[in-house]
Formats: sequence, structure tokens, C-alpha cells
Amino acid sequence: MKVGDVLGGRYKVVKKLGRGGMAEVWQCHDRQLERTVAVKMLRSDVLFRDYDDDDDDRYADWDEQCARFRREVLLQTEIRHRGVPEIYDSGTHDGDPYMVMRFIDGVSLHKFLRGHTLNTSIVASIGVQIADALSTVHAHSVVHRDLKPHNVLIDGEGSVILIDFGIAMPLTPNATRYTRAGSTVGSVGYQAPEQLKGELVTPATDLYAFGCVLYEMVVGTPPFVGDRIPQQHLNDEPLSPSAHNISVADDLDSLVLRLLAKSAADRPTTAEVLEVLQRHLPKNGDPDPSPSFDPDPSLVFRRPHLPKSHPAAHIAPEQARATNASPRARWLSRRDVTTQLSEMDDASADRDELLAGMPALYTAARAQWGKADAVVGAVREQAARYLLTHGDHGAALVPLEEAAELALAGNLVKAWADASLGIAECQTALGQKEALATVEAVTGRLVDLTAEQAREVAARAMLIVRTLHDTGAGKTDACLRALLSWSKEES
Repeated sequence: MKVGDVLGGRYKVVKKLGRGGMAEVWQCHDRQLERTVAVKMLRSDVLFRDYDDDDDDRYADWDEQCARFRREVLLQTEIRHRGVPEIYDSGTHDGDPYMVMRFIDGVSLHKFLRGHTLNTSIVASIGVQIADALSTVHAHSVVHRDLKPHNVLIDGEGSVILIDFGIAMPLTPNATRYTRAGSTVGSVGYQAPEQLKGELVTPATDLYAFGCVLYEMVVGTPPFVGDRIPQQHLNDEPLSPSAHNISVADDLDSLVLRLLAKSAADRPTTAEVLEVLQRHLPKNGDPDPSPSFDPDPSLVFRRPHLPKSHPAAHIAPEQARATNASPRARWLSRRDVTTQLSEMDDASADRDELLAGMPALYTAARAQWGKADAVVGAVREQAARYLLTHGDHGAALVPLEEAAELALAGNLVKAWADASLGIAECQTALGQKEALATVEAVTGRLVDLTAEQAREVAARAMLIVRTLHDTGAGKTDACLRALLSWSKEES
């Protein structure tokens, strides 16, 4: 692949962003949606150059690499979180597989650490976002297995993104193990003892790596350096962060050491990690840090309502409630939130700016008052609207799926249909095959609506089905006929 190539008749290659192992990442221009995307491609020529031309093992190895790559695409597609780049598309180019995903305009945590000495609030701002992304990854029964500063990006708005799921491992019993006997996966300096010994990995394995990253953020160096790093991770106890930095808070000092426990059973849970780190987050309205940071990871917490292309102050709602430690629980009030909602209808207000803050406000309000709260529902609706109109379909699925779930439980058929069609629109944009089934489910409930409601829902559903038909996504004729037939009956 080279600059100027067009993948799948759509993605024009602009420049190479990086290379690691057998894969390359390129910046590309999506000519259909007029946006910048990142494309990760597996390179067969990189593998084949290490083999003789008559070595048949190279084909078996290539098949294995392709299978691992397909699994990476599937795993990352299922994980919907602002801290994980959503997958837009996948395909092959000259026989090499590629995936298309959200482009992150930012710097790696590795580079960020080389240029900055971090204070506690910046450590917490980065750490909370990493831990929250991990909590979602683990909720999907997936272990990343390669968490390190190089695989954490910070974008220009301070959002933290976890990348490179190339060796991520599903924890399902029938999952294929691609690692050969006697070999280990992960990066030296961030591997948990069980990884180094070739034992079973669990979410606690990622938390050990997170402990290494957290240690490096607090101290400035990883917990172990030198020529015996694997042996040190297996056998030696690290110095406490406070031994290097006397300003480290006691609870943070203890947390890092617990994360670095040799036994996975002795490490804290993600919820416990969030509980400690959230105590040290900056508050909404705090002044800019001094010295300044570029990018500034505290921005998503200090200015949560600033317009963002990908609002990322996203603390896992279930865990925030479990720990009673939402970073915004200290300042949210119903009066303030309802005032913001009412200002959406005020012609003199900056509606675009208010709307841009809704995704972060939804996360905070949901964590504080619960998903069934009426005010949370109103914020959820606005958050979904913003994310949909700005093309962030992966993130929009979260509030839409919750809205559909609650509406269905309350037998609110119209609200359920509206949310479900929003889900179908996202699934269509993301190329997910479930889109047609979602529309078909809505079609089956049209009879439960009033005639006026049903006509409105059917018209919207037909637009989605026609889009699916135009893109060749499944057998749409039967669904389209049902919608047309129903519309004629009701008219």
C-alpha cells in the first residue's frame, strides 16, 4: 500500500502513521463521508520475507495472522466506548486485510510522559479514563494483554483512548489460542507475572499492566528497569511510588502497590481503582493547571460542557454508582440540569454549545441519579441526538439502547420504536448486519401504535430499509413490502 491508493473504492491513503509487528496504520480520507479515518492493515510481505520461497509454513502462519486480525476486528466492533476507537469498516486490499476506524488526532502517553512531569490531578484524569475503558473491555469478557504507554493516546481535547487490540484475548471457553506453547505475549516491562509464566490471563492481568503505567505516570519511570526486567516482575517487590516522590497521596501510593501484586487475586478491582482515582480528579470549573499541559487530560473534567467532537468524560455508570464516587456527583444539581434542558428551547441561547455538552452531562447525571430518572431520560435524548447528528454512531448506540430497554420495560411502544430506529440507523452507518432485524422488530409492532404514530414510524423505517437495500445489506424486499403494505392499509 502506498500514498494515493484507494481501498475499497472509498478510502484514499494520505500518509503512514506508524508500524508495529506485521501491521501498519495509515491516515486515509473517506471519500464517501468526507472524513479522516485510520486504516490498520496486515502486511503479508512482512511475514513472507522471513521465510524461504519453498517454506510451506509461511502460509499456515499467514492464515493464523489473518484469523487473529479478524478476531481483533470483531472484538473491537463489539466494544462501544469513547475510550476505544470504533470500527467503521473492514476489507482486503491486494489480498491483505484491513480495518477502518476512528482517526485519533493526538499523542501517545509515552510521548506525553517524555515531555511532562505529571501532578496528581493529571495522573487521575488519565488514569480514570484508562480504567473506565478497561472496565468496558472486561465487561465484554476481553483482556487487552498489551496495555502500555505506547498503546494509550491522548487527543487534543484531553480524551484518553486505548488502542491496539491485536493480541486481545476473549475469555470465552471455546476461544482459539493463537499463542504458541512456551511463548508469551505482551510488552516487556508491562507483563503480569501470570503472563510471563504462560498461565491463564484475566482482567487482573490488564490491571497489573495498568499499575505499571500508573507507576510510570507518578514516578517518571516504570517500576522495574535494567537487564532483569522479566525476573524482577516475577520475583522482586517494587519500591513504593512515595519512595521516589514524597508528594504522592497515601491512597494513590497504596493503590499502585496493590495493582502490582504478584498474585492476581490480591489486585484491586476496576471499581476499587476508580474509587481511589476519582478522589483526585479536578472539579468542574477548576482553573487551568500550571504549568500547562498540551494536550490537557484534565479538560474533560474541568470543562465538561465545552463542545467536543468526541466528548470523553465517560465514567462507567454502573461502577460509578457502585462506588458512589462519580467525578461529577459533587456538583450536579437537578436545578442546574433542568435549566440547561430548558435553555435548549431558548432562541437566545447558544443551542449548539449546550447540545455539545449533553453526552458528558448524560454520563454524569446517569451515574448520580440512575438511568430510570426522568431528568436523565431527557438528557439522554439530547445526548443521542447530538451524537447521531455528528456521526458518532458507535457512541450514540449507548444512550439509544438504554432508551429502548427502558421503553420496552414500560410498554411505551412509540418511545421504544423511536429508540430502536435510532439504533438501526447507527447499525446501518457502522455496517452491522443486525440493522435489518432491528427494523423488522419495529415493523412487527406498528399495529400497537395509533395510525398517526405508525405512519411516522413506518416512513422513517422505510428510509433505513431503502438505505440497506442500496448498500446490498441483506434481503430487504420482504420488510419493505410489509412497510408499504401497512402504510397503504393505514392511509
